[in-house]
Amino acid sequence: MFRKVCQTCGDEFFVYVGRKDTAKCCSIRCSGIYKKKYTGARSCNWKGGKTTNIHGYVLIRVDGAYKYEHRHVVECHIGRTLKRREVVHHVDGDKTNNAIHNLVVMDKSEHDRIEALRRIKANKSGTIRTKKTPICGAPRLGRKGRGKFCKKSMPCHQHKQQGMPTV
Repeated sequence: MFRKVCQTCGDEFFVYVGRKDTAKCCSIRCSGIYKKKYTGARSCNWKGGKTTNIHGYVLIRVDGAYKYEHRHVVECHIGRTLKRREVVHHVDGDKTNNAIHNLVVMDKSEHDRIEALRRIKANKSGTIRTKKTPICGAPRLGRKGRGKFCKKSMPCHQHKQQGMPTV
């Protein structure tokens, strides 16, 4: 056992040797007080209240909660909160560029149309890969490109001509 002093209340307490470097408090109550004392900007792990999610959007801490930075910038600029159906579009496509001149507020259906056209254009230029069938390499059909055949229910003409087995 190893003797330590609680950083919250100052009482002495004992811990096992394996926890001598990590233990800071004598009880769960003191631990809760300690955690509240060192959260947010006072924490040693504080990174300025700014983080990025797995989709590449920047989140900032506003009033104790994280919020998308691009939505916050637009809301401050127009002076009201955005409605549920309103979407903020990044003009240059860079999700981290949240300058006001790069952000446009639009309806969700309009944004979906713009993004669909962008994907089609990118696919024609070869930047987006489509899923291919394992045998002939033709684009797969079916739900979300998971189909096994080139055509809806039968193999393509290349399979028939070359005598390849169907999947």
